[in-house]
Amino acid sequence: MSLKVKDINFGYRGNTLLIKNISFEIEQGKTLGIVGVSGTGKSTILKLIASFLKTNVNIYNTGSITFNELSVDNLKQQGKFSFMFQEPTLMPNLTVLENIKLPSKILKVNEPEDLNETIKLVGLSDFINSYPSSLSGGMKTRVSLARSFITDPDLLLLDEPFSALDIGWKSRLYDELSILQKKHNTTIVLVSHDIEEVFKISDKIIVLGCDGNLIYSNQIESILNKDKAITEVKELVLNNHKSYFN
Repeated sequence: MSLKVKDINFGYRGNTLLIKNISFEIEQGKTLGIVGVSGTGKSTILKLIASFLKTNVNIYNTGSITFNELSVDNLKQQGKFSFMFQEPTLMPNLTVLENIKLPSKILKVNEPEDLNETIKLVGLSDFINSYPSSLSGGMKTRVSLARSFITDPDLLLLDEPFSALDIGWKSRLYDELSILQKKHNTTIVLVSHDIEEVFKISDKIIVLGCDGNLIYSNQIESILNKDKAITEVKELVLNNHKSYFN
């Protein structure tokens, strides 16, 4: 069982392709990290996986994306799909508890029996009656994280959700994300500009080049010297960026 992205190309008709012939696969319960400089199509790939970008007269979109051999739309219909954006996107007029329970309410499914356990895990037990306006950035991200797992998702897409947080908050959220992922056996695709972050929490890394192609792919667990690999990936990204604009 896995997420398979095969030979995808994407662009707006009449313009240069933003994504060129990208293929990758990530197994169930594992994390894929996607890195690259701004404008290389990282977030576009997430939107394609999520079926947010449909082919129309203005869009050129080819290739296939499947989860366990089925369309990701199938997961969305079952409520087994979640997306965390860079901003927590909480409802300001709802309490922490109401925000976390919102997907269950929208999908009209029963709240999970382990709801209180999840809330406790992300350190929100004392804040369930608070409103987003009274929370720090890290706490808001915790609410969003708990909400993302409320429907027991098979697939979770993360679009730089930790980028605005300091190192202390990041470390805590990495741990909480790891525990929730293992508990739910959730496949995660993470977009990040932070290469160290990707190496820390991902099982596999791919790097997008400035012309929209794949310039690096590796299983992180097979890398013996991660510090050296991080340096090499940083240099690869930098050199690709320089050569593209020279």
